[in-house]
Amino acid sequence: MTFWPERGGLVITNRGLDPVEGTVRLNFPLSEENERYMRLPVGAIPPCSRLDIPDVTISRTSERVIRRTSGAIWEPFVVDALIVEAPSGKPWIREEGEEMERAKPADLLLGSHPPHGARELATNSSVKLTALEDCGSTK
Repeated sequence: MTFWPERGGLVITNRGLDPVEGTVRLNFPLSEENERYMRLPVGAIPPCSRLDIPDVTISRTSERVIRRTSGAIWEPFVVDALIVEAPSGKPWIREEGEEMERAKPADLLLGSHPPHGARELATNSSVKLTALEDCGSTK
């Protein structure tokens, strides 16, 4: 599992042989001393696939969640982590620029979780799903 920003959006790839459930963690750096985090569900990420998620889709989804929960708008944001649940049910995390590792309880607590029923990013019509070659690799 990898993720990176690309041309006004976010790319998430799953080169594994199993589907996973994904969540992105957004960081809203309000100031150097004050940051706020939110988690948004990506949803199912099929094996050997690439998701291209436009920034505007992430922004609109996070804005709806924030307005529903606090009434405030936090902008701008950066996606600083991808959290996935493996078929075994174990959570893994990949923070920006780091390797994938088993998620610690603190990793799963950082950032407010969207309300139940929040729309998964992967189900948005603006998200492009592409099949990849070289399944089972870490490229």
